[in-house]
Amino acid sequence: SQRPPGSAHWPPWARRVAAGEEVHYTIRVHNPGKAAVRDVVVTKRLPFGVDYVPGSAVGPASSIEVSIDGGGTFVKAQRVAGAPTHVRWTLQRPLPAGATALLRFRATFR
Repeated sequence: SQRPPGSAHWPPWARRVAAGEEVHYTIRVHNPGKAAVRDVVVTKRLPFGVDYVPGSAVGPASSIEVSIDGGGTFVKAQRVAGAPTHVRWTLQRPLPAGATALLRFRATFR
């Protein structure tokens, strides 16, 4: 395996991803507090060089929206006509104290 420029460590399981390959992203949202948190909204800008896989975003009791205009406006993920630039999860229930929510989506490399 090659190390990326400027990288001190390269995990033994890592490898280069080729165009057209699918990658899985997981965002961990943790509530370290002593009380539940309401109205949790997480927005993720898609990394450069990837295309969102339609319908792939999931999260616990989440409303999922995407933006095709750089995060200016969002629509329900099922109604998008274009290439998303951002994915947004709105948790419909409070995130309990000490809990972690896993938000996921898939993308393909260009």
